[in-house]
Amino acid sequence: MLFTDPVFFFLFFPIVILGFHFFNFFSSNVALLFLTISSLIFYSWDQPLYVFILVYVVVISWIMGNFIRLSQNNKKKIFVCSIILILLPLIFYKYFYFIISNIDIIFLSVSYDIMPENIMVVAKSIILPIGISFYTFQSISYLIDVYTGKIKEKNSFINYSAYVTMFPQLVAGPIVRFKEISKQLISPHITADNIRIGTYFFIIGLSKKVLIADTLAPFVDLIFDGENDNIQNFYIIFIGTVAYALQLYFDFSGYSEMAIGIASYFGFKFPQNFNSPYKAKSLTEFWQRWHMTLSFWVRDYIYFPILANNLRRSMGTVSKYSPHLIAMLIFGIWHGAGWNFLLWGGGHGVALIFENMFLNNLKSTISKIVKIIFTFSVVLLLYIPFRSSDIESTFEMWLALTNFDIEGLLYFLKLINLNIALSILAIPLSLYLVFFRKNIYEMNKELNFNSALLLSVLLIISILVMLSRPYIPFLYFQF
Repeated sequence: MLFTDPVFFFLFFPIVILGFHFFNFFSSNVALLFLTISSLIFYSWDQPLYVFILVYVVVISWIMGNFIRLSQNNKKKIFVCSIILILLPLIFYKYFYFIISNIDIIFLSVSYDIMPENIMVVAKSIILPIGISFYTFQSISYLIDVYTGKIKEKNSFINYSAYVTMFPQLVAGPIVRFKEISKQLISPHITADNIRIGTYFFIIGLSKKVLIADTLAPFVDLIFDGENDNIQNFYIIFIGTVAYALQLYFDFSGYSEMAIGIASYFGFKFPQNFNSPYKAKSLTEFWQRWHMTLSFWVRDYIYFPILANNLRRSMGTVSKYSPHLIAMLIFGIWHGAGWNFLLWGGGHGVALIFENMFLNNLKSTISKIVKIIFTFSVVLLLYIPFRSSDIESTFEMWLALTNFDIEGLLYFLKLINLNIALSILAIPLSLYLVFFRKNIYEMNKELNFNSALLLSVLLIISILVMLSRPYIPFLYFQF
């Protein structure tokens, strides 16, 4: 089930909201149990069998968290074991085919065929459970915080299961840490401010997804999923990549804001996930503004520990900067099992090292401009492997950026239809909103006649457009 599904919009969401607050009037535990069951229904709507993987992760992480907390002598062994148990489903469903196919390629290169054909066929047919990367990382953060003593108290299974499975953030974030929401779980309650803020976030997020991101989709799909001739020209690739950067931002930030808005109706406050990332003046700042809950997860649980460990051993350049590359490679592989994602993550890691070693030492006005140009050149160039289906298409499109042949542009003009034209028209509007308007956290969210009218118009138009269009999934569901 999706936020833009009419079943969710007109049936599931109202029933769950009313049911939650009805039960919460008598018992918060019963309300959280109702929310958990509702979230499992939400998750299993399109993939019924995969709900058992989610239940496995919830049960194992809660049990192992208690073992870690109670253990005196074997805490580290239990912790390592728990991380392995939690990662097993993710490794199998997301990375198994990538691992064995590359092993097969390596052995075939030296004339050894070690991989049975039936295993390759089965591995290739594995379907990725929706949201598995998100709820796996959320559970791992809980185990790490228990292990490091940031979470000391025992937590009930009802509270913990509601935390992991809560449907607003279950399939595409934000990645919420238990300590950010634990007190809210004890006694959830809703206020007029929750409703007001939730309404703002939900409608703005919905309109960003439906009215902007989905309008940009036909042009982006033409470039990245269309005929081979569509990726042979600088003009087409450049405009298409800019369109994808905008589509990805409005789609994912729109989803995050809808999730934050829905959570607010239950009385929960989720962390911010986007902070106008394209206004960043450096690559480091970009990653402090983009997909913030995952960025901070990688920073706190991977980058900082590796950096601290390295600096205890040596103060050299490698010790100081290698955590950038390792963290971004993990960031890349989290998004998908493919060399294109490793190239995307590794490219950002190398670019961050270059920025920290050379550009951050420059303080002049010109150097600030250079950093901004550098930031957006890196971000846009590396969106190509992020969106491309394979590594070969990435290099082909990078090569096409050197081809300024006007004939390619004329060829592209012949492909324009109504949907493509609307996509192109949406680009300047999107750029204006991204660079010159406030994000939702900076807006005045007081309700008055004008703001209520604007929100109502946005909601009605979004619903009408949503119902009139073919289904366009949220982009981050694939991760």
